[in-house]
Amino acid sequence: MSKQLKLNTGVQITIADTPFASGAEGDLFDVMAPIAFLHAVVKVYKAAKQTPERQQKITYLVNHPPAGLVQQGVHNSVCWMTHIVYEQDQFVGFVMPKVAGVSLELLCQSRLKHPVLNDPVWQRFALTAPEGLQLRLKLCFNIAVALQHIHAQGCYTLVDMKPDNIIVQANGLVSIIDIDSIAVIDTAKNNNYPAIVITPEYAPPEYYRSIDLTHINHSWDNFSVAIIFYRLLCGIHPFMGTCHPPYDNHSETAQFIQDGLLPHGNSAQYFSVIPPPHNRFNQLDKGLQKLFLHCFDQGHLYPIFRPNVENWCVVLQKIMLNMSSPSIQIAKSYVSFNGYTNTAWTAPVQPIAHANKNVLKIIYSLTMLFMCFILVLAIISAIITINKNSVTQIIVAKPQIPYVALTHITQPAPVVTKKAINENEIHNCLVSGNCTNP
Repeated sequence: MSKQLKLNTGVQITIADTPFASGAEGDLFDVMAPIAFLHAVVKVYKAAKQTPERQQKITYLVNHPPAGLVQQGVHNSVCWMTHIVYEQDQFVGFVMPKVAGVSLELLCQSRLKHPVLNDPVWQRFALTAPEGLQLRLKLCFNIAVALQHIHAQGCYTLVDMKPDNIIVQANGLVSIIDIDSIAVIDTAKNNNYPAIVITPEYAPPEYYRSIDLTHINHSWDNFSVAIIFYRLLCGIHPFMGTCHPPYDNHSETAQFIQDGLLPHGNSAQYFSVIPPPHNRFNQLDKGLQKLFLHCFDQGHLYPIFRPNVENWCVVLQKIMLNMSSPSIQIAKSYVSFNGYTNTAWTAPVQPIAHANKNVLKIIYSLTMLFMCFILVLAIISAIITINKNSVTQIIVAKPQIPYVALTHITQPAPVVTKKAINENEIHNCLVSGNCTNP
């Protein structure tokens, strides 16, 4: 049976009777009515999470959304809450846009193993695919732009930024979700709301130093997003491997992060075994390598060295503009910031025939062989035609008179012609004996 809820605007909505997804803090429901909300979902918190503090934070987030969250009127780069939801005048949750796609976590593996990724449109993103690296670079760019929209507000830090909280479409567009766990530090209005959830594998080293988590700044996200980019481009977490003593007992990713053990840069000397996927780091653009080292190496103790999302955009855009793949295009999808005017990189999904690949290869080979045969015949025919024309010209052509300067031409000698002699004259001459030279 469907359930009736009310929004902070007074609008009545109807949600499905059962959630389509559930988590530790709440459940997600499809909106059944009215029509204007069919492309939205409702998050209903567990009873223990429906606190006044939670309501105050959601109210602040609804009233202070970042600019440029919706592109082309349909795509949401950040699934920001739009309305507060009540049941019998009791706060229960919020409304947010509904997005389609798969979790970015599925693309962060060295090999795409999940069944949903067997479709050819997703196999293009494999690191071994011809355009795999290019498509992943564009995902990084789109993630950086989406995060910039949040940071541009000044008072927001995601904190729990990880691939599970990013949805990606086959065309490369991304959406950041689970925004309600964001940290809010608005000192001007005295509104400070700490982050609710933190994932250690994506938290910076200061997380392990017992710092005041109520004053987290953007450098935290800068560390987390760099880990996501490294996983996307290399297929492995940057802080992973086997070390020499005294770090030989490290087995958890969090331990490597805490001690700043990266298999590149200054700490590479401590590694006894470096997993093969890390070798992809050396194949990346030098600009990207520097950003990673600034973040994980120099930025381990000094967060100020960590590149921000704008630094990533500058380098990524430069790399992508040097690429000439026709299947990867720029779509005007993002509101401008610092020169990145309405820019999002997409990989249009082309219709793909689900034919047997071996059959296609055989057909292609036979076609190419036939074309080569036709080309050889055309060349032989042309050679024969040229040879025939050459022989004909040698036989019929008149001798060419060489060019001579007019000053070298002399007057020709007079031509002497003999007078014709008939038979009567010869007879008279012989009879009379009076013959003269004609």
